[in-house]
Amino acid sequence: MLNRLSNKQISNTNKFLDTLLIVQSLAKKQSDIYSSHTDWLILQEEKLELLLIKAFNDNKKEVLKRFDEELPSVYNKTNVVNFIKELNTVPLEPRVDYQTFGMFRFYKHTFSVEIRDWMQKSGTGGVIDSISRINPDPFVNALDDVTFTSVKGGGQSVFSIFDIRIDFALRDKDAERYIKNFNLKLSSQVSKQLQSKIKFVLLEGIKNGDSIPHLRNKILDVFNKPIDVVVAPKLDAFGNTIRQGYSYQITPKQWANTVARTETSRAYNVGRLDGFAQTGVVDRVQFSTSPDERLCPVCAPLEGTVYKLADAVDYIPQHPNCRCQWIPLLSKDDFFDVKSKAAENAAALYSFEDRMSSEFPNIRLSGMENIPAPAKEEIYSTLKAMDSNYGVGFAEKTLTDIMTFKEYEKFVTAITAGDKQSSYAFYHHYRNRKIIAFNDISPKYYKDPKSFQRLMDQDVKVNWHPKGTNNYNGVLTHEQAHAIHDYIERAMIKVDGEYMHADDVLKKMVKEINKQNPLFTSAHVSRYSNENYHEFIAEIMGQYRTAPQLMTAKSKQVAERIDKVFKAGISWMEKTKVQALNNIFDFEFL
Repeated sequence: MLNRLSNKQISNTNKFLDTLLIVQSLAKKQSDIYSSHTDWLILQEEKLELLLIKAFNDNKKEVLKRFDEELPSVYNKTNVVNFIKELNTVPLEPRVDYQTFGMFRFYKHTFSVEIRDWMQKSGTGGVIDSISRINPDPFVNALDDVTFTSVKGGGQSVFSIFDIRIDFALRDKDAERYIKNFNLKLSSQVSKQLQSKIKFVLLEGIKNGDSIPHLRNKILDVFNKPIDVVVAPKLDAFGNTIRQGYSYQITPKQWANTVARTETSRAYNVGRLDGFAQTGVVDRVQFSTSPDERLCPVCAPLEGTVYKLADAVDYIPQHPNCRCQWIPLLSKDDFFDVKSKAAENAAALYSFEDRMSSEFPNIRLSGMENIPAPAKEEIYSTLKAMDSNYGVGFAEKTLTDIMTFKEYEKFVTAITAGDKQSSYAFYHHYRNRKIIAFNDISPKYYKDPKSFQRLMDQDVKVNWHPKGTNNYNGVLTHEQAHAIHDYIERAMIKVDGEYMHADDVLKKMVKEINKQNPLFTSAHVSRYSNENYHEFIAEIMGQYRTAPQLMTAKSKQVAERIDKVFKAGISWMEKTKVQALNNIFDFEFL
């Protein structure tokens, strides 16, 4: 049967198998990343728990401080008798309402008009209001701090799955408002419950003639009062009750722990949903449980349930301490090249500066504000290609600073101060800092980009530089070739059974090429490559990395040989740098 398959069918079969591999690879990566992020989430939970406990304690200290400062001064024997006498004339019992929010039940004591009027007339209203006022800021600040960190972590975990090397930022404004409003409401519910209860116990204590120490203890009891946790009933698709709802009580410390676990989970999954949206290749997500002995009956039936990305935000967490998460379902159209598509889609949402600071934080951009957008994209794609060619992080190793010509001049002038001794010191200390001045030909570029482009085009036209290098890519790759050459200069490479320095290998190679054909450099590379063998290597590698399709067959062969030396030299340097740092090798005398 296989013999009867057409080439197209075989191709489609191979694509299908590739698709399965992609899906399996993503699934494994998803699992690996979630495992690594579990430890990270636990740290966030612990941080939020400590912050919430601190907020409780800070509020308790503040309330007790106000109590000590304000109530004793008005709570003398005469006032106490009058307070009790007048309080007995009005109904004290408040109306107690409750509201369920964030899986917790919060109670609020609302006093009658008579009580409020009495407090106003007796002069105690301001004092009691001041004492009972709870500052919600520590709660909401703690929640915002950790939950938005968790949102970022969730989004970053998605970017890691798809190998997107960008620092994730929440872009869904609705999701941002959702988290902020949720935190604010949860914080205010806690504050209102404490505030109204403190007010009630103070009035009740005054009516009973309690002493100052007793009143103080009543306030402490309020802060230690258990908080109700509410689990909603479970309904089927037809609205029938599958499981009755129930509630239970926990201490404030347990509440802090529960909120920490629940809200970091909520925020983390909000971040994941936005991360999936930013990839542009995920339109549906699947409910995924933690398959272990702690899997609960609430979440177990939801395993594998599929939701549209836009509809998923309210489904996790399902209950306090929920550990479930969203995993992506990829549409058929996006199975092929899914990671590269996701990276392209996400990158389009971020500015050049965002991507550079995330992916190349150690490359300093100076004087780049006026560079046209297409040129910025050229810089970014060139740096990405460098990492692809020589290993992640290599662009940063070899290109420390990227400057305009003017910035470069200022830098050198400031360092050397125009004196020979300083100039020597500059060379000695900065020769290994790869400072790329984009515009050695003409500073006019930044005043008139079109003129500069014309100059570059003219140079290529008269063969001063190789074809296809009249752009940022050409400048960057030329300069990086110099940087790599410097980096591997003392590396040891085995050639024909003999170890040689990489620099000697390159020098010998160029010498042999010129001996065989003295016109090779001009005919196959550029006139500028005749300057010296360093420029020959930079020129030919600049074209090889920028426009290989425009190279002659002979020049491409030479570039490939140089590239092998580069990679061998880099490999040697990377393997031996630890020993070098420990002074086991002295590169100068190898």
